[in-house]
Parts: sequence; structure tokens; C-alpha cells
Amino acid sequence: MKINCKILLLFAFFAMNLSLCAAKPNVFVADFKNECSAKPEYVAQLRNAVIQSLIGSQRINIFTPDADMLQAMEERRRNSSNFVADDIEMLRELERKGANSIVTGSLDGVSISSKTNDKGEKTYTAIISITIRAIDPQNGQVIKSVSLKYGEPVLGLFGATGKSEDAAVQKAMDEVSAWHMIEAVAPLHGRILELEKVNKKKLETLYIDLGSEEGVGRGHTFAIMLQRKIGEMDSKTRIGTIEVVEVQGPKVSLCKVKKGKEEILDAYNKNQDLCVDSY
Repeated sequence: MKINCKILLLFAFFAMNLSLCAAKPNVFVADFKNECSAKPEYVAQLRNAVIQSLIGSQRINIFTPDADMLQAMEERRRNSSNFVADDIEMLRELERKGANSIVTGSLDGVSISSKTNDKGEKTYTAIISITIRAIDPQNGQVIKSVSLKYGEPVLGLFGATGKSEDAAVQKAMDEVSAWHMIEAVAPLHGRILELEKVNKKKLETLYIDLGSEEGVGRGHTFAIMLQRKIGEMDSKTRIGTIEVVEVQGPKVSLCKVKKGKEEILDAYNKNQDLCVDSY
């Protein structure tokens, strides 16, 4: 029996894509708490901003429960003061349904100020304070928690401003990044491709095998780890940190060395086992 080669290639393509999708962790974004009596729509905006940041990383799948589970979650919300992230039974059910991690958090503060110019036009500036947490649904333990502020002016300029309070808050929300959570729930692991610039026995820049395919962007930081075997155990020691200065392809980025310029160079020249890990 003859087998159509095109069909085989098409099947292989879909199989490969399914495999890639399966490799991405499923993250459920739970409700965010309102810890500052802000407008409810601001809390919803924060959750949506976090979801968009997670999607933009290209490294995770947003997990959506089925209709029955959504209904059960809504009933629990109405009948309990606990949020999903504080409900161990619900966390375990999410894990059984396929969620690998839970991301949640809170809007902790909204500060809005205004200024009127000579023409009588008023401009508003907003600063928001937030907390984002990643939680292991198996045991309810916090994997990572960070508190951040957005909308603050840099050198007195470029704050989150708008012609209304809501517009200024939206500007601050547009700055929200969930990068810390992405690193916690979907850490990256790579290798040094080659050294780029050495200055007086100090390593200045190098190339790594992580790029746009993994959602890496300028400013992302990584740790350079020295791997070795101690007896039968694997050991990793951080010997430096690097920062991406330019993504040059799907699997290549140019990085500057922030710490460990001598240590990384020495280990590389000695052909020691080095790897690049999320930091």
C-alpha cells in the first residue's frame, strides 16, 4: 500500500507542534484581590495586564477550566471569603484538571495626583502598587512573590499620565510585566554559544542559545551556572550574571556580562560545564 508522503509530513508537523505545546506549562490566572478599596475595574485591568504579559512570553499556555469547574469556582467565591489561591481543595482540583501553576496577586495601592497648566487643562498621574504570586497547586506553597510599582516618573519625566484618572491608571497598567512569574513557572535553560568581547582578561559580552523563540527580550537577565558532579550528585553554582542587550534570532542573543567577568572567562577557557539559567 502506497503512503502519501505529504500526509506523512503533515502528520509529523502537527505531532511536532503538539509536542511543543505540551512542553509549555499550563498556568491558571486566578482572581486578584483589591487591597486598597480601588475601583473594581482597576483590579480587573491588572489581572488582564498580567495575562497579556504571560501570553506575550510565548513560554506558557493560559489554562482555562471547563464550564463545570468555572461554575464551582463561582459558587465558592460567593459562599466563602477565600480566593481560589487560598483554597487548597480548589488548587488541587485545578492541578488534577491540568494546571501546573497558579498566578494571582493583589492591587495594593493606587495613587493619583493632578496638575493644571496655564490653559486650565488638567493632567492626571497615577502610580500603582501591586503584588504578584506564583503558587504550586499541589501544595499551595508560594513559588515566588514580588511587590512592584508602576507609573513612577523616571528622572521626573514619563510618568503614567492621562487626561482623566482612569486614563492615567490604564497607562500604569500598560507597564505591568509578569516576567518574574514567567521565570518562576517556566524557567529557561540554555548554553553559551561563544564569547564575543574580552577586555584585559575580563569577559564583556557573549552569545547564548536563547532568543525570540523563547520570548527573550532586551533587558532579560540570566545566571551563568557552573555544573559539576560531586559523588553521585549534580551540583550547580552561580558564577555570574548576564543581561540581554540584543536578540539576534530565534535561538541567539547577545548579552553583556554584569557579574563574574573573570570567573566566567576562566571556566569557559578551562572547558568547564557551564549553562545559562533563568535568574
